[in-house]
Amino acid sequence: MNLKELYLRKNKIDNLREIHYLKGLPNLEVLWLWDNPFSSHPHYRLYIVKMLPKLKKLDNAAVSAEERTAARKLDSSLIENEESEIADQDENLDENKKTNDSYLKNHNIVKRDQIRKPHSGIGSAGYNKNSFK
Repeated sequence: MNLKELYLRKNKIDNLREIHYLKGLPNLEVLWLWDNPFSSHPHYRLYIVKMLPKLKKLDNAAVSAEERTAARKLDSSLIENEESEIADQDENLDENKKTNDSYLKNHNIVKRDQIRKPHSGIGSAGYNKNSFK
């Protein structure tokens, strides 16, 4: 494939491991991933450069020789393991939420955000501010 530039900003990509799919783009030189949740990871740039060593530019900044050297030394398995742990925690939270929601529903318990505020009556039909004078 001849794709040389790819812009994936603001796509809600939350796992650094998704970058492995881009390894099949051997001619990729310019990549924008900024504004995705994983871009706040402290080793984000190094991990991307390690996975895609032919990149010349990442998020509108040239990939420096120092970054390439540091990326080669980076143990990407630590980051991937960290990502796996985070994903497992997210799955556990989702499962706990489903269990809690099921319990609440089965016991006719209404969650706080499901409670409707009563209508104040102000501005409703039949109300006349002069009628109280």
